[in-house]
Formats: sequence, C-alpha cells, structure tokens
Amino acid sequence: VDVLIIIILLSSLQSYLLSSLGVLGMTGNTAYFGLKEVCKPKSGEIVVVTGAAGAVGSHVGGAISTTVIDHMRERGHILICGSISTYNAIKGDKK
Repeated sequence: VDVLIIIILLSSLQSYLLSSLGVLGMTGNTAYFGLKEVCKPKSGEIVVVTGAAGAVGSHVGGAISTTVIDHMRERGHILICGSISTYNAIKGDKK
C-alpha cells in the first residue's frame, strides 16, 4: 500500500511539473503576454516563434535568429527573450 501511495504522489508531481513548464505554466503565460502585450502583432504581420523556445529551450537565437533577421521587412520589429544558443559560445565563435 505504501508503494502505491508513492507512485500516485510521483505521478501527481510529474503532472504538476510538466504543466508548469507548458503552455498553462509561467513560461507559457510569459510567452503569450509578451507577444500580446509587448509585441502587439497586427493583422497582416508575420510572426515567427522559434521552436523549442521557453524555459527549457535550445537553439533560441543563433542561426535561426540570423535567418529571420536576414529576411525581415524594413522597419520590422523583434521581441527577444534570451539567446540560449550563444550563452556558452566562445568569443568570436559563429553559430
């Protein structure tokens, strides 16, 4: 019986941790309100959200950001929240 209780508790903890890192958690709210309240995209504008962005993101910034910037319209705007792909880069290293 004790093992069953531990399994139930671990399962509940896992569900809580997964949801807190997902779209309903703090990072999801940060992304949503950052986009809606800070960036304020208008009808007809193109919005790019990098894959794997967020609290456990990888490849945010770096090559994908460079590609997006190279293809931006004149007077376009960017909302940047971190650039984890370059956090451990050596100075002068191009990724």
